[in-house]
Amino acid sequence: MKSTKISYLFEFPKFKKLIKNINDIVFFFPVYHFGGGERVHADILSVFAKYKTTCIIVYRSENDFMKEDFLKNTSQLIDIGHFRSLKYQNYYKLLAKKINIKKKPIVFGCNNLFFYKLIPYLESHVKIIDLTHAFTYEDPYSPEKFSINIAHRIHKRIILGKKTYEDYKLLYENANIEADLLKRIEIIHNKVDLPDSLPPKQKNKKLKIIFVSRNSHEKRPEIFFEIAQRCFDRSIPVEFLLIGDFDKNIKHTENMIIIGSIKEKDMLNFYYQQSDLILITSYREGFPMVLLEAMAYGTVPISTDVGEISEFIGEEFGNGVIIQDRSIKNYIKKNRIITNEKWIPKNLLKNIPIDVDECIESFIKTIIYFDENRDKLYEMSRNSYETTANNFSTESNKKAYLKVFFEE
Repeated sequence: MKSTKISYLFEFPKFKKLIKNINDIVFFFPVYHFGGGERVHADILSVFAKYKTTCIIVYRSENDFMKEDFLKNTSQLIDIGHFRSLKYQNYYKLLAKKINIKKKPIVFGCNNLFFYKLIPYLESHVKIIDLTHAFTYEDPYSPEKFSINIAHRIHKRIILGKKTYEDYKLLYENANIEADLLKRIEIIHNKVDLPDSLPPKQKNKKLKIIFVSRNSHEKRPEIFFEIAQRCFDRSIPVEFLLIGDFDKNIKHTENMIIIGSIKEKDMLNFYYQQSDLILITSYREGFPMVLLEAMAYGTVPISTDVGEISEFIGEEFGNGVIIQDRSIKNYIKKNRIITNEKWIPKNLLKNIPIDVDECIESFIKTIIYFDENRDKLYEMSRNSYETTANNFSTESNKKAYLKVFFEE
């Protein structure tokens, strides 16, 4: 308590200076470190790059991986993630005062409680918009739960697909929130930069399987490591590529290459183009950007049935395979405080529950199928590209966001 009071004495005057010339459109994002959500946030900022905007970063970023993308797409980037005294109401009161004096202010927030704590201090003429990538079922303090009592203040809630709509419907019902508020929810799909046509893909003798992810619990990279281990033990002729904030010295099998984080889009696209399959092993997702980026280069997804993925991907669409995973329900039931702690190598699998084992074996069975049925793989590769081209264009994403922000 004493340390935060001392911090406040230094931090609040600094905060006053930082927000002195705040713009009419204010974004509140959690971080700018490595991650698909951060890529989505930078893309949203790019839609409004020609407008005067302020972007406030409210949590401490692990690295500055996406910082340049944020900087080039906003007029003013304010980073208060290192502040220790943000719990004091004076921050919200002062910021709200600055926003409230604007004639037609717009605030937009995602994945942070600072934004939702600010809302009660905003006046009725302030347009309030939020974005939910996916429900954080296992977090008792998740934004969707925290914001339930101020849902009536939020003019538009943007989501990525039908699954999250159903989640909000159930949440509102359980909290006795008026059903009419569901009409404020709008689906806007993420966008992906596409090559003009499907780039030629080499026919690898050994299938190349890519995993692009943050090293965090909800992504379950330990399952990817276990899949690679079992493929190695069984002499299944495949290669695994791991891209993300993983230590290259983590113990791994000879059939895996740990590449690390990649900033350059061209280099990341090179790896997508070289790969045959991309794995998503998460127990929670919205619609992963890495999936769209990989599919844009004809890489076929194999994914757990999470978030909005199965709305567009699966064998019925001829563009990938959805793995049914009974273990997911056990993950989302747990009350877990979300941290930025690196998940691997601390949480490599040792004693594997039966339902997780079934999930791993389903992934391996699907990998073997594609290894033995290359024509089907190449057909799904073409369909993956077409799916992204038809549903996740930059133009439709931009048009939808502009409409939400500026339509009266």
